[in-house]
Amino acid sequence: MGGAYPARVEIGAPPGAPFVVAAPPGFCIDPASSRIGQQSGTVLLAECAVLEGRKREGSVLLAATVAPVPADGVPPSAPALSLGAITGEAGRAALSRSGRAASVSIIEARAEGSALLVHLADDAPFAGRAVAPEYRRAFVVLGGRAVALSALAPAGSDPAELEPRLRAFLAALGAANPR
Repeated sequence: MGGAYPARVEIGAPPGAPFVVAAPPGFCIDPASSRIGQQSGTVLLAECAVLEGRKREGSVLLAATVAPVPADGVPPSAPALSLGAITGEAGRAALSRSGRAASVSIIEARAEGSALLVHLADDAPFAGRAVAPEYRRAFVVLGGRAVALSALAPAGSDPAELEPRLRAFLAALGAANPR
């Protein structure tokens, strides 16, 4: 699946194995919109059919931001990794598309396994595309990397499909990066 658009991409060179961003079923990586460096990267994904032009826009967008865990073991977005801190001003500002805590409302935040799952709304605009204010995030340390995932729906669409898409993405990353 995926034709010219890959379903997997590697980020970083060791120490250790590279981190693999793997697309969940039906999704492909958009290389033109992704930024991959030696140790970190941001990878954007959409439905393969949309990227290949077989389906018009209106697809869920997925994103993964991957960074090495520093030597002190504290991930760069540490405030966002704590249930207690995420609802505070610093945590909401870290989650905001604009960096403003006032633009974010936390609907639900819960730890599940080793991940922190967040259901939120952000009234700040999203660069490049009209998206619904309500979306999903997940934060996890996986394969020695701090990973932040997002699932966003197009503006005016029902965000109910975001949680299953985010869970599928998290499962694909877990399978591609065994501990």
